[in-house]
Amino acid sequence: MKEKITVQFGGEKTLDSAFEHFIQSRIVLNSAPETITFYRNIFRYFLEFFGDGRLCEEVDEDVIFDYLLYIKQNKPDMTVDVIPFPAVPGAPVAPVAPVSPCLATL
Repeated sequence: MKEKITVQFGGEKTLDSAFEHFIQSRIVLNSAPETITFYRNIFRYFLEFFGDGRLCEEVDEDVIFDYLLYIKQNKPDMTVDVIPFPAVPGAPVAPVAPVSPCLATL
């Protein structure tokens, strides 16, 4: 049985460094090159919205919600599916793809 490991960064971890850590973890887990490219594109869109050089601790539920709204309004050719996270009634919504590397799980 696989064990789920949650990656949490605190303190002064930047989005860029967290994203690179996330990409390295995906490579180790044998993600397809197309999947890595997809993640890089999603992250680029997130930086267009949120700004470069930001810290992980600045990303919260409101930022993710506003980003999803930004995608719907500014990237009409892109679909973002969301799932309840955690999967319980009334739980906040989280994107299926890793919007923020600070929220990613292995």
